Amino acid sequence: MKFTNLLGEIASLVVEVLSELGAFTLFCVLFAIVLLTIPIWIYRKIVKVENDTLYLDNGIELEIWPNEGCEGCSSGWYYLTELNDCDNAITNVEFICENSEDSEYETSYKIFVFAENKTIKILQVDGSDGNGYYGSGYSIIVREKGGEG
Repeated sequence: MKFTNLLGEIASLVVEVLSELGAFTLFCVLFAIVLLTIPIWIYRKIVKVENDTLYLDNGIELEIWPNEGCEGCSSGWYYLTELNDCDNAITNVEFICENSEDSEYETSYKIFVFAENKTIKILQVDGSDGNGYYGSGYSIIVREKGGEG
């Protein structure tokens, strides 16, 4: 089993087991899983951005999937609002979640990378949890070059 598939399987199992423990606990576990993706980015360059996918210089593809919420209301819907490249080696990654009362959306998830003494916003996903029953945020699907995920 490939490492990326194994990580996905572990993440699915952890979410299934902990879903009964409450939203905050689940958020903490998911945040820890996100931290496991940091090695994928370190010392890599983002050489191409196409639609909702980032292409790294080693052939890894990172496809961004914003959460799809309720089909009958606006709860849980998130939208990819920014996706950028980085033509220098990434030396650190920072994941940020901000709540805003001033914008159209109440929650904004962002990924910043550090390269060449600069901070670069790579990704921004905005949306609203609404009533909280339909999810939040986004997923990153990791594919090896020519792989199916």
